[in-house]
Formats: sequence, C-alpha cells, structure tokens
Amino acid sequence: MDNIEKIFEEYSDCIYRFCCNISDNLYEAEDLFQDTFLKAMEIEKKVLAADDTRCYLIGIALHLEKNNRRKKARHRRIAPETRSFDQEANILEAITLDEKSIEDRLIEKEQIVRIRQNLQELPQSYKMIASLYYGESMPIKEIARIVKLPQGTVKSRLYKIRGILRKGLED
Repeated sequence: MDNIEKIFEEYSDCIYRFCCNISDNLYEAEDLFQDTFLKAMEIEKKVLAADDTRCYLIGIALHLEKNNRRKKARHRRIAPETRSFDQEANILEAITLDEKSIEDRLIEKEQIVRIRQNLQELPQSYKMIASLYYGESMPIKEIARIVKLPQGTVKSRLYKIRGILRKGLED
C-alpha cells in the first residue's frame, strides 16, 4: 500500500464529513471529496511533507470549494440554477434510535432540521468555520491558519454563529 492510500484510509471519513458540511448538496460534496484526493495525489510530496496532514487536506478541500463557488457565481449570472439540499435523508441518518420516546425523537429531529437550515443560510465563511470547529473539533488556532484569518476574527465569528443558531432555535 503506498503513502497516498494510507492517507486516504486514515483521513477519508474526516474529509468527507467536511465536504458535506461546506457543500450545498450531497453530489457536490462527493465531487469535492473526490477532487480533494485527486489533488492530493498530484501534490503527494507536499501532502507527505505537511506537519498536519488532516489540516493540509482540509485546506485543499477549502481551496477547491472556493474555486467551485466562484465558477458557480459566474455561471449563475448567465443561467440561474435551482437545487435544494436533501436535508430529510441526512437528518434521519443522524438521529440514533435509542430509549427515547417518540416525542423526544420528533423534537430532536425538528431541532436538527432547524440547525441545518440555519447552517445552510450562513455566509460561506461562517459555514466553513462552523464546520471546522463543530464538525471536525478543530482548535481555533488551526482554523485561523486554514482560513487565513486572525484568531480573534475566528472567535468573533464563532460567537456570531452561536447567536444565529440560538436565535434560529428560539423562533
């Protein structure tokens, strides 16, 4: 097994989750995931030399997603498209069936739907930070390095994200 296969085995789940969190739909997330590892294969020496391989791969995915968004924005000016994120299927997978009552599960499902809707409505820069912090449990210092922002800016955006999500749950 060569080095890039080992990296894929170790980090594929993490990178796939990240791609799903920052993409508009599952198909785009899968394309982004695939493109990330194709790019990693192209620059294998840089990936292997990186101090933190996971952060490096997330940086690749982030860069590719930004490029995709720019391309989509150019295309939208010419021909607008309509797509929606299939939230119900993902939410049903996210809810675990345990000893909770049906009522508790329905309330939890509704909260997850609201949180996901609010996350999808966040500006892209906020969505990426939320995905890295909450989805990947990444420290603020690493997030700041990946998104190339000061740590204070990342902290203030996390504070705003929490406020938006809290307000969305209260409504």
